[in-house]
Amino acid sequence: MKDKIRKFWQRAALVYATALLFPLTAAAQAYDGDGDWKIYGGYVNFEGIQGFEIGCMRGLSDQFSISTYVSMLPKTDKWESDFGALRGYDLGAQFDVHGAYLLNLPSWLDIYAGPKVSFASAGLGAGLRINFSEEWGFYGYAQKNLVPVFDNQDNGKHSPYYKKFGFAIGITFTFL
Repeated sequence: MKDKIRKFWQRAALVYATALLFPLTAAAQAYDGDGDWKIYGGYVNFEGIQGFEIGCMRGLSDQFSISTYVSMLPKTDKWESDFGALRGYDLGAQFDVHGAYLLNLPSWLDIYAGPKVSFASAGLGAGLRINFSEEWGFYGYAQKNLVPVFDNQDNGKHSPYYKKFGFAIGITFTFL
């Protein structure tokens, strides 16, 4: 098992290093500001529980955006207890402040941070987006879930997102 995990991280590092090379030759915008629309999807991990996410981001101005997303963590033995079929799903929104203009970053690179709230939890997150063409890019995102939102706390059973650190990596597609 440890060998599989090590191989996964080696491959992820190779994909990340390769993605870093593409922006040097492409003229792409990682964040266009007002009216920017992106869909994104990829791998998520909440302290060892692996799954996937898909979402949509809309730019509100040069510095601010709002996103909605759904993530899914398949049931594993790492869950605290039996949650039923839908307890591994999480639907949420996040409000981000983008640092590309503020920090005078290259157009193909963007960093962002802000609060997120979902049905399972609320917390803070930060991410990095790199575009290697006008439409396609790569993102990495980390978040810490701080408090439960609609979580059944009375019986001691919590969702798999409860008070967990999570990260996501994946691809973005810009449209409109």
